[in-house]
Amino acid sequence: MLLDNVEWALRVDPHGTRSTIKALHDYTKHVRLLATSRQRIGLPGLEATVRVNPLTHDDAEELLQNLLTTNAVIIKKTDSDTLRDLLALFDGLPLAIILGSATIADSGIGTFLNEWKNAKTALLEIPGVPLESQDSLSSVSFSITLSLSDLMETQLDCLGGLALFPAGLTWEMGNKLYGTPEFGQAVRVLVAKSLAYEANGRIKILVPVREYVLGIVSHDSIRRIANRALSLFGQLVADKAPAIFRRGGRMALHQLTDEMPNINYILGKQIEWAKTTSENVDAITNLVLALAPYYRVKGFYDEASIHFQRAGKLRNLTEYDEELAHICRATSRLQEARSFYGLAIEQYRNIGNRTGESICLRRLADVLRMQGKYDKASESVQKAREILNGDDILGTADCIETLADIQRMRGDDKQSLSGYQQALSLYRNIGAELGVANCLKNICQVKLLAGDREEAAQYILESLSLCREIGDLEGMGNANLFIARLELASGKYDTVEDKLEEARRQFSDIDGKLGLAIADYLQGCLDLLRGKREGARVLLGQARRGFEETNVRLNMCLADAAMELTSKDQKMLSASIAHEFERLTGRKLRPEYIHHWPLEVRGSVLHQLS
Repeated sequence: MLLDNVEWALRVDPHGTRSTIKALHDYTKHVRLLATSRQRIGLPGLEATVRVNPLTHDDAEELLQNLLTTNAVIIKKTDSDTLRDLLALFDGLPLAIILGSATIADSGIGTFLNEWKNAKTALLEIPGVPLESQDSLSSVSFSITLSLSDLMETQLDCLGGLALFPAGLTWEMGNKLYGTPEFGQAVRVLVAKSLAYEANGRIKILVPVREYVLGIVSHDSIRRIANRALSLFGQLVADKAPAIFRRGGRMALHQLTDEMPNINYILGKQIEWAKTTSENVDAITNLVLALAPYYRVKGFYDEASIHFQRAGKLRNLTEYDEELAHICRATSRLQEARSFYGLAIEQYRNIGNRTGESICLRRLADVLRMQGKYDKASESVQKAREILNGDDILGTADCIETLADIQRMRGDDKQSLSGYQQALSLYRNIGAELGVANCLKNICQVKLLAGDREEAAQYILESLSLCREIGDLEGMGNANLFIARLELASGKYDTVEDKLEEARRQFSDIDGKLGLAIADYLQGCLDLLRGKREGARVLLGQARRGFEETNVRLNMCLADAAMELTSKDQKMLSASIAHEFERLTGRKLRPEYIHHWPLEVRGSVLHQLS
């Protein structure tokens, strides 16, 4: 796997970049990482640094000859001195050779050599420029300078704009920023000069060109382009983010993902400028809030938190507390989530926003349920339902489903099944496919516990199909966990591991710690049933730590019970574990419950936002 220009990622988020690279190193099998960077990554013991040397003289000469021939520049055998002079200027650096050959095609070799000499002389006359700077600038920077020397203002403006977009510009976005004919004309010139290139439908510039251009383009020009981009990205996100929740939403998700490096860069710049000028605060606020669903769906929780906290310093909004609560809940920081939900509920109540208050009460109930505080969770749901408008069918269905979740974890199968079926009917009536998918998974759990395996299988397969169509990774991961559990209960051990591996991949994509811990738990149960006690003990211990980290009490209790069964001398479960299970569920703990009792899973992030 090639990671190119890592220094740019390190500048934006050094901790996140190092964590990602370390995770790739630790958790991917048979993968080797090759990273290019102008600085060390900062992972002692993992990285082996290899300095990239310039091209050899022969390789540099071959590249230059090929490029000049491609650009219809003929060097005769008698011009060996000229070729030697050119190679000396380029220092064996491929980018300098590429840019220089494109400029030579426009101006000719003689003119190019004279301009290079003049530029070198001018640099040497600048007071205070150290020798090492002169050497580092003597090839690539001079090549870029000469390439820019005859650009028109519109072309230079376009190049400056491209420098603001790390992922490059699509033709559609470029035409919107600069106008249809102007953008196309400018790009043709920039590509001809090797200052820009097209890849996968996007116009991009190389990192050294980008660094150089950002250093010379005027601040006013950059602000003008960034302001237009902020407006266009605001429109794009407002259009695409809601589409994530509809059928076929995967396309909208991919479009946003492709554009996110640009959006994050522009957003960061705008927030930085707004601290001193207070400009564009409304546009920044709207874009940050519109991005919230995307961040949660993709699992970019740290990135989202940073944007919310930075934007919150520009304008204090109740929505920020709500979104931070959602983010904390999604990352299993349940106590923090409770705190933020409490702040949001109070603020929504003070300003009379009943819808916002009801949503936060429902999600607070989810947090309380996962902490095993079922009475408080039920109370929160009841309050949420009392303040709903009568025509809010989606909210009503969500309340019924949330209450059914609590009843299911308490072992009240009859009430929970009735609630899920009622919510499922409401979701189907209004076309809320995410609600449908979530309810189907929950009904599967109830049916499995009751021993109705055939019905359970029908429900979970329909749920998985819907989640795939929508592109809901959390939903797909949960569905695969449920299928693995169904296969485990049916004795089909050979297919369990495949489903668990598929679930792990999906949860890894969204940092789903709870889902990964459940996968370890089920793998441990499988090893236990196969008589592999040592392997089971390791996996169950790993799962127990994951449940503890995510603060899910029922799962912790079940993991403790399963761990006890790995001991050969253990004839019955300890009284403390049995008491804790009965306190949480209202039922006596039986050994078969360890494999069949519904584990706490995190509901679909998409569903919570629909």
